[in-house]
Order: sequence, then C-alpha cells, then structure tokens
Amino acid sequence: MGERRSRRGPRTPDEGGGSHRATAGRSAGARRTLGGCLRLVPPDPRAHTHLVSRVLASLAPVALGALVALGAHGALAPAAAAPVRDPDARDHGDFWAEVVSPNRDQVTAIKAQLREALAVIATDWNPEHRQRVIADAMGMARHARALDPGDIEVVYFLGAIADDGGRSLEAARLLTQVTLEAPRGAVRNDALVRLGKIALRRGKPAEAIAPLRQALGERVDRRTSTIAAVYLATALDRAGRTADAIDLLRPRVEAASGNWDVEEALEWFTLALIYDRDEQVSLAFDLVVRAQSSLAGSYAERMEAGLGLAPPVPVAETHYARAFLYETAGFVHEARAEWLAYTRWPTAAAAARARAHLEALDRMLAERRPSKKPRAPRRQP
Repeated sequence: MGERRSRRGPRTPDEGGGSHRATAGRSAGARRTLGGCLRLVPPDPRAHTHLVSRVLASLAPVALGALVALGAHGALAPAAAAPVRDPDARDHGDFWAEVVSPNRDQVTAIKAQLREALAVIATDWNPEHRQRVIADAMGMARHARALDPGDIEVVYFLGAIADDGGRSLEAARLLTQVTLEAPRGAVRNDALVRLGKIALRRGKPAEAIAPLRQALGERVDRRTSTIAAVYLATALDRAGRTADAIDLLRPRVEAASGNWDVEEALEWFTLALIYDRDEQVSLAFDLVVRAQSSLAGSYAERMEAGLGLAPPVPVAETHYARAFLYETAGFVHEARAEWLAYTRWPTAAAAARARAHLEALDRMLAERRPSKKPRAPRRQP
C-alpha cells in the first residue's frame, strides 16, 4: 500500500522537527546551567560536610528555644489550667443538706428571731408586753419545728420559751432532750442551767445540783460559768450543804481580779448572802466592808447589776437578796419593806433570819426617832 498521509498535510518547519530541536536545545541549556552550578560546589567532600555543620549550627538555637518553650508550656500547663471537675461535685453538700433539711434557710431565719425574742424576754419587765413576746416566740418556734423536726436548737428554743412562760414541766422535758442530744456549747450549757433553775423553783434543790455541776464543768465562757457556779452554790445551800456552797464560791472570790465587773459582783454578793443566811455575820460583814471600800458610792448599783445577771430563784429569794442589799447600802426603810415581804412568803427558806434582820432594823429606827419631851404640868387656878 502506499504511504499514508496526514489529513493536516505536510508539517511546516516550525512544527515537528523544529520543536524537537528547540526542546533539545532547552535541555542542553539546562544541563549547561546545572553543570555551571555544580561546578561552583567544591569537589572536596570535607567542604560539603563543613557546610552542613554550619547550617545545623545556625538552626540549633532556634530548635533549642522551641524545645524549651514546649517544655515550659508542658510544665506550666497543669498548674495554669483549672482541673475539670464534675459540675455536681461542689454541690453534693448543699444537695444532701437540702434533702435532709429542705427548709433550712427559713428555719435559720426563724432561729435568729427567736434569739432576739429571748433577749427581750430577759430584760423586759412589762408583764403585758413580755407575755405577748413569749406567745409570738412560741408560735414561731412551733412553726420552725414543723419545718425541721430534727433541729435540736429549735427544741432548745421551745424549752427556753416554755421556761420563761412558766410552763416548768414542758420546759424540763424539752430541755432534758437538748442536754442529751445537743453538742457541747452554749445551747446545751444554757439548757443545763435552766434545768437547775427549774428544780430550784419547784423546791427540789437536790435535783438541781447535777445539771448545774455539769454546766459548770463545761466552762463555755466566764459569764455562763459564773452563773452556773452561783446557782450551784444556791442549790447546795438549800440542800443543807452550806459548807460545800462556801467552798465553791470562796476560791472564786479570792481569785477575783478586783475590777468589779458584773460577774465578780455577783459572786461576792452571793457568798455574802450565804454567810448571812448561815448566821456567819462577821464573815458576811467583812465581805460587805471590802466591797464598799473598793466601790465607794457605786456599791449598790454594782451589786444590783450582779443580781440582774442571775436573779435569785424562787421568787421569794429575790426579796431576801434585795433586803440584804438595801440594808448594807443604808436604805433602811426599803430594806425593812423587803424583809417584811419575805417573811410573808409561805415558802421562805430563811424566814427566821429575815425576822432577825427586821427586829434589828426596828430597833435602829426607834433609836433614830426623836424622843418626845414630857409635857409641863398644868398650873392649878
């Protein structure tokens, strides 16, 4: 067959062989150029090694800095970043507290109001207002107990308010529960003191000794310790253990600092009262003279403040204490009125001693009265 021809016709010199020659020319030029570049590299292999070493040496500081930065970041990252915690882990305590006491916030607010109410009751001598405060506080305490029956502090408030309201049996039951369940502290200490006072009011001083002794042993603070010691000495004296009562108070009086604060005044005056009731007149007189010489014109005021810190119980003994205070302070007529009021109480424990004071005051007042001049006889007409 004949030679096949292309449909495009014969190639021009610019196509076909010309392009091949151009490509070959470019390849040769590239080889010449590469050859020229290669000819710049020294044929010595040691020179090539020296170049590589210089490149690596120039890169070494950069690499070292990067490694140090990475190391520092790795070391500081755990300390800088807060650990990821379970979002519920920090709420577990609050969660279980809400499960056990869902009304905790409301009960806490009520307890704060009950503390204020007890402070008002202790200082308010208006009978109508006092009874109104007691009634309102009892309602709040009962509501708090309905909200949280397991709160022992609410039980204490119920017992304390019942005690201030004159419901001794209910108060004794509630306060006894507090002394058994409450932790050591001001709440349990006050419950113990109140139990002792309730026993004294009921005329059972022997039953008052145990809780008062326990309250004194806990030593929550100086004021509560002083109150517990004074009521314990009173209970011992009423139970016929006057020597033990004196042994309890005398070391405290002898160790007094001499600043005559309310606590010291209360201890001094209570010891003087016990001496007087036991007819140890010289010892009682010695304490009174020492107190008067130290306090000068503020003797009566300071002793009355001490009595306000721990009012005598039962109520009849308040007349005895005030009569002794007025008599030693020189208020004879006021003292006589208090001695007379005390002797009229059927439960007065020291009525004979009070009558002795009353007779002594009557003699003193009789001596102070001006004697009447005898009348001149009438002249006969």
